[in-house]
Amino acid sequence: MKNIIKIIYIFLVILVKNLSADSIVKGVIYNRINVQESNILHELIIDPQEVKIILECAYQKCASSEKTSEMSERNKAIAAINGGFFNFGVSNKFKDNALKLMDFFGVSNYNAFPISALKIKNDWFSFANNLSGIFAWKNDGQITMLDAIENEWSLQVGNKIYLIKDLNKPYANGPIVYTNVFDTHTPLRKNIVDITVEENKVVNIKKDGYSKIPKNGFVYSINSYDKSLNLLDFNEFADIKINKIIKPTYSSSDLIEGMDYILGSTPILIKDGKINEKLIQYKSSFYTLGHPRTAVGVLENGNWLMVVVEGRQKSSCGFTILELAEYMLNKGCISALNLDGGGSSTMVINNKVVNSPSGRDLYGYSGKRNERPIADSILILPK
Repeated sequence: MKNIIKIIYIFLVILVKNLSADSIVKGVIYNRINVQESNILHELIIDPQEVKIILECAYQKCASSEKTSEMSERNKAIAAINGGFFNFGVSNKFKDNALKLMDFFGVSNYNAFPISALKIKNDWFSFANNLSGIFAWKNDGQITMLDAIENEWSLQVGNKIYLIKDLNKPYANGPIVYTNVFDTHTPLRKNIVDITVEENKVVNIKKDGYSKIPKNGFVYSINSYDKSLNLLDFNEFADIKINKIIKPTYSSSDLIEGMDYILGSTPILIKDGKINEKLIQYKSSFYTLGHPRTAVGVLENGNWLMVVVEGRQKSSCGFTILELAEYMLNKGCISALNLDGGGSSTMVINNKVVNSPSGRDLYGYSGKRNERPIADSILILPK
């Protein structure tokens, strides 16, 4: 492990060349970097004391998708990068593969549902039902956290507890909660019972979904064949609430819950100034092959580092996960998280996409590359 890291470190230190460095505004510096003419990188170094850093969801709801440049323009941002991983939220592999093929050829008419934890201010858009890395920060961006968490939510009806397996997902397996950041209504699904709760009281019970989601409440959706379901418990007099439990790996749940923005992704690249030792153990192509990458990290002085690596192109082959981790460490990061990559990797400055995305055009032959609509982005705004 140490020898591999040392080789990569020497490779990067000797061969990285700055092609351009621009101060976008006070507190935001942009660098375009070439690594031995085989990789093109784009960096943003951000001083959170000079600008505001926020997390934005596409059109502020889960059942949607939006380009990073569109989110940036809508919020009048100085700069932006793409956020965490997403899926299309479809119910079978055939539909999923069809959407992936359409996306490859530039037809991007789909909803992009966040896969892992996503919290913006007081609203949870999605949670991590499996252990997942998170990058979290307070509203001013000067207090940040890197951790790995699981969410364990439950529905309390009087003295009884009901399982919540997921949040704001269109085709989850098991009981799920929909809040008003999902969409206006729950998905239309057969053999489903929707229990609408408003101000802690049941206001409607409906079969087959498509229930209106209240602003001051939620919808608890469960399979009608689920043996745990007892509609007698959900009477109009019952006091119903959601118990939100966060299970962190390194810190306290109260500290994480107190963060204004939580972005889930994987893997953790750097923790406490050291590369994640588990990265060398993973052998899948996601880890070991060069791909377009996006990462966010924090430097020792509290400044943020955002990096987008171009890939799948003649001019840039992309980074492996270990190369990305080593690069972030070499730049001085004490913590860093890998974000969604591939066709999602995007950096926007002053409403212009500065990297060359790996998405194709409609026919896939002209070489034109399109920006992909995604689920969420990190935006840099004026204070």
